[in-house]
Parts: sequence; structure tokens; C-alpha cells
Amino acid sequence: MWALRSAGESSTRKNMILGLLALALSAELLASLAVWHGTPTDWPGEGLRLWRYEALRLGYWSLCCVVVATGLAIWNQVGGWGFSNGRTLALGFTVALGVEALTSILFWGSLTVSQVGYLGWPDLQYYIIDHLICWATSVAGLGLVAWVLLRRSQSQNGQ
Repeated sequence: MWALRSAGESSTRKNMILGLLALALSAELLASLAVWHGTPTDWPGEGLRLWRYEALRLGYWSLCCVVVATGLAIWNQVGGWGFSNGRTLALGFTVALGVEALTSILFWGSLTVSQVGYLGWPDLQYYIIDHLICWATSVAGLGLVAWVLLRRSQSQNGQ
């Protein structure tokens, strides 16, 4: 359990968790940028702002992350289950994918019909698929970059 881990192992685990959280947040922002269609040319009012909608979406994303992190922490403390690195990575990706899908559903539900129409997303299914494809592509690309940088750093340090 947590108390039995050495200080070095705990520090490495925290760094890994923070790195994965930064990767997930970066992928979230890149996916939102990719699916943003901008203000339509026939929009009658003030232009739509990406960051206004992204702030709303990030609020839902943060809520989902806190709920999932709390659930996983309780699951780990109560059950004391450990995972191998491969299982942890697979579980982490699955959980992150679930957070993205749930965030998309909550975000979509908060928009008005006119907002949805003007933002260019014809229905919830289209929006979720569009966002998840962009998100998965962002995770893969950013993860590859992080892996290359980590390997380069390790080879320079002689590890």
C-alpha cells in the first residue's frame, strides 16, 4: 500500500501521474481546438469565442477527473490492488477515454439548440466521435513526443 513504498518510488510515481495529467490536459485542449469550427459567417451577434466554450468544457473535465481520481484512490486503498505497468497504462487510457466521453456528454447537454447548430455539430454522436478521434490522435502524438524526449534524457544521463 502507499505507506510501504519508498520515498524514491513515491516520487517517481507522483512525477508519472503529473506527467500523465499534463498529457491528458494537453490532449483535451488540442482536441477542442481541432473540432472548433469558429463563428459562422452568418452569425448575427458577437462572435463565438473558443475559450468561453473551452472554459465550460474544462470545468466538466476537471469535475470528471476529480470523481475518477477519488474513485481510483478509494479502490486502491480498500482493495489494495496493484497493477503491473502494462495494466496500469491500459487502465489509465481506458479511464481517460471514459473521462473524455463523459465530459463530451455533459458539455453537449449544457449547450442550447442554437449554440449546437451554430457551432456546427449536428448531433451528440457526431460531436463525441469527432472529439474522441481528435483526442486519441493528440494523446498518441503527444505521448510519442514525451516518450522520445524521455528516452533522449535517459540516454544523456547514462541510464
